[in-house]
Amino acid sequence: MERTRTLKERPRWLVRWIFLSVFVIGGAALWRVSELIAGPQRLVEFVLWALVLLVLLPGLVSLLYFREEAVVASFGTALDESTKSLQRSESQLYNVLQSVVDPIVVIDHCGGVLECNAAVQEVFGWSREQLCGQNVKVLMAEPYRSEHDGYIERYLKDGIPRAIGKVRRVVGIRKNGQQFPCEISISEMREAGNVEFVGIVRDIAEREQMNSMLVQAERLAAVGELAAGVAHEVNNPINTILNCAQLIQDGDEDEVLIEDIVYESKRIASIVRDLLDFARDRQDDMSSVHIEQVISRTLSLVARRIEKQGIQVELSVPKQLPIIHARSQQLQQVLLNLILNARDALTRGLDAAVHDDLRIHIAAAEIEEDEGRWVRISVRDNGIGIDPSVLDRIFQPFFTTKRGSGGTGLGLSVSMGIVRGHHGRLSVVSGSEFGDGSLRGAEFRVDLPVPDDDWDSEEEQS
Repeated sequence: MERTRTLKERPRWLVRWIFLSVFVIGGAALWRVSELIAGPQRLVEFVLWALVLLVLLPGLVSLLYFREEAVVASFGTALDESTKSLQRSESQLYNVLQSVVDPIVVIDHCGGVLECNAAVQEVFGWSREQLCGQNVKVLMAEPYRSEHDGYIERYLKDGIPRAIGKVRRVVGIRKNGQQFPCEISISEMREAGNVEFVGIVRDIAEREQMNSMLVQAERLAAVGELAAGVAHEVNNPINTILNCAQLIQDGDEDEVLIEDIVYESKRIASIVRDLLDFARDRQDDMSSVHIEQVISRTLSLVARRIEKQGIQVELSVPKQLPIIHARSQQLQQVLLNLILNARDALTRGLDAAVHDDLRIHIAAAEIEEDEGRWVRISVRDNGIGIDPSVLDRIFQPFFTTKRGSGGTGLGLSVSMGIVRGHHGRLSVVSGSEFGDGSLRGAEFRVDLPVPDDDWDSEEEQS
């Protein structure tokens, strides 16, 4: 860079003029000296050598000198521009990183924090200076904190990306000890043999609170619809109890009457308990769930009422289905919504006096795909099916085909949110898409993932 500045300070024409003047004066002086010393006979030879030494050689040196100066100047300018461009790119990347509203944390293969953005302090309460150098598990609540290092060690050992490239729900903890639900996505970086991980965290506490309120509202709406059926279910055993009590009061000492009273009382308690469990707003964590039990408890609320409407309920549920990790109350809500929708499709879309073969078929089975193992719950009716023009909208909030009949348009939307919260899938097949020649009815399918055998419920969420 010093040579470049020297070139700019020294005009090129002046340097060349000085060289030319030296050549001319030196050549003339040398010619005169040669005449005096060598004589005329060697004048031509002497002049040629003088031209080589005093003109051509310095001219070549001058040309190379200025060419070198130009190359150095060009290289210096390009290097300076590249450096400035790199600095601008680094500055832009840093500004982008700091402007992201979600916390971003970079850790090494041991879990140590290497870098983080400003959002980390806003969400977790840790400044960059306080967090860098610590293990990232200080941002995690139990049991994730205790198990985090084991996750990394196992990945580095077997290379199976259980969490990398996926979005997982975990529980974070702020610097003040407050816990909150969050979603985290993890990616991997490898450079020069070093392994680093980038985690992007999103605080979903407010979103889950809103979803919980929506789910509870839809659940209470379903409870209102179930109330009449439950009242009827309770009324029958109450009549039995009253009759038995009256006979005992009249002097009948048959022990069978007491047994009937106990049996019918337990039956009432079971009905009320199932209804209360369904209506109660519980924030349960994931636990081991048997799908056949969820189906059985759901049917205990609606099966008899549906059958009294002339609809047959068919079951195809094996007993040896894999255990899944879920919130049983929420799955019960999804299943109840699908069953009631199937009932509505049969009672409102068809005339029971004409169509005497109204059926709802509930099935469960294990399926295997490239993505892993799933338990599929299907609810199928043989009603009029779903108009193909609305199939892509039925899961949208407030969309309903029951306008004017009490439909809120939230049932399927809430069900979709619950299923996705379990990392599952909710889909619908209608009419000719069954593939068995049937042109009627619709089938809703709930696919729930089966966790790996060596994972516990907390690890599955991670």
